[in-house]
Amino acid sequence: IIVIEGGDFMSTLNISVVDMLFQSSSISKGIEKVLDYLGDTFSPEYIGLIEDKKENVIINYEWTNPQHMAKEIHVDEYIEIIKTHDHFSDSEIFFRSDFSQMSIEEKSLYEKIEAKAVLEYELRDVGKTIGYMIYIWCDKDVIPELVDIYDMHIVTKLINENVRREIKDDRFVENEVNISVVLNQLPSTSVYVVDDDFQLLYANETFKKNVPHLVIGEKCYETILGKSVSCRSCLKAQ
Repeated sequence: IIVIEGGDFMSTLNISVVDMLFQSSSISKGIEKVLDYLGDTFSPEYIGLIEDKKENVIINYEWTNPQHMAKEIHVDEYIEIIKTHDHFSDSEIFFRSDFSQMSIEEKSLYEKIEAKAVLEYELRDVGKTIGYMIYIWCDKDVIPELVDIYDMHIVTKLINENVRREIKDDRFVENEVNISVVLNQLPSTSVYVVDDDFQLLYANETFKKNVPHLVIGEKCYETILGKSVSCRSCLKAQ
């Protein structure tokens, strides 16, 4: 289990999700596998990974629900509207399942694609926007809960790191990425990995700075919090 803490959220994911992304034969195959995982797990109608170039936007990866296809999405129009209405003025993530307080232009966009909820993520590189991840749900019965949004948030952060590396040369490059290097480059996000017995296997540099006394190999609740039993609110135990 990989445990992630960043700002006001905490989440857990099976480490196999990270393996999909970083241990596949190529970056592109890893992202495709993860999009399949996100689609199968969280049941959106559409997921798009969009690169933002100066002159236009390009869909680099796309996933659509085979059981319920989303309406045709005009990406240029979609991105222009979220830019115009500053969806990322306060955060790199934007979620809405109630469009009643939004502008006429925004409501028209979401009604056109029959969206019941949207999750939009701004991909960044040193403060500069390099692309977007868009999730769209058209079925109100499968709108994600807060914990699901946290899970998608951290997976998207890891995808962000891959995309950042890939477009350094203004193109997608197939390469191998060391997982620990990527996780150490999440300066505001603490990450640690525990096994089925709560043994601490790994902690990224951010977490080590926040908890300098931790010891790899000991029980997470012992070395992090000084407790003798696992935490009552532990997401892994749940």
